[in-house]
Amino acid sequence: MKFEGLRPAFGFGGLEPELCDYENSKYVMVSAPYDSTTSYKVGTREGPQAIIEASMNMELFDIETQSNPCDAGICTLPAVEPDMGAPEKFIKRLEDITAQILKDNKFVITLGGEHSISFGPIAAYAAKIKKSKKSMAVLQIDAHSDLRDEFEGTPANHACVMHRVREELGIDTIHVGIRSCCEEEFKYIKKNKVPVFWGSEVSGKLVEKTGDILKVLKKYDYIYLSIDIDGLDPSIVPGTGTPEPGGLFWYETLHFIKSLVSAKKIAGFDVVELMPIAGNHSSDFLTCKLIYKIIAYLEKYSKK
Repeated sequence: MKFEGLRPAFGFGGLEPELCDYENSKYVMVSAPYDSTTSYKVGTREGPQAIIEASMNMELFDIETQSNPCDAGICTLPAVEPDMGAPEKFIKRLEDITAQILKDNKFVITLGGEHSISFGPIAAYAAKIKKSKKSMAVLQIDAHSDLRDEFEGTPANHACVMHRVREELGIDTIHVGIRSCCEEEFKYIKKNKVPVFWGSEVSGKLVEKTGDILKVLKKYDYIYLSIDIDGLDPSIVPGTGTPEPGGLFWYETLHFIKSLVSAKKIAGFDVVELMPIAGNHSSDFLTCKLIYKIIAYLEKYSKK
């Protein structure tokens, strides 16, 4: 598994060769076009491609930070070949690929696909950070808690990813923007005192609640950020397979992420569950813009 010499002709931002080759890029994007355990509308497998296509029409100068974040280098790897019949195999493949990239001291950004794929990169980051004897937690922005033990006959379902992170990896999770969970998940949250900032508490009020969330994160050395795009309100991101009313909005989400990056060391991040809508590219563009804004914040405000 070697990536040296890779200069993608079709990558995030449509960057010039010197800004997207593997050796010189700080950031590496891994596309995970997988949606075989999706429980409502399918199509998130098309998300990574739609994000990359939209990004090629995005201005690379960021007004807020007055910078060109792409100068750090963003390499886009070829999409990981999905195993449509075995989610565990595909997720393990993602873990192995992420682990290999981390050996090269790169920052991995994973594009989904459904949320089940997040387990792979989280497991790889957890293994690396454990070796350094540091702690890591996962901060999940999502409409759904994803804390089921299993769903539709498998614990590798997208509705179970955070339960697996907690129980199989032993990693704490913190949840922001949750508006939907089953009774089993609600009882699990109460029993295990899982920190949840419900959608009703933070939608339209995330700026005011940011300090409370950061207090919960204070004891961890690193934070892995996992963003399900349905964590944002469907009025600004209609292109997702399981939309829920009452989500987060654009500027409050940016304020929160900028505050998070400024306060904590970010291990890595993923963005999942974009389901492109034919003829309506607003969700695709918002998602690629969000990813680029996170890179901009990492470059300008990252806690060293």
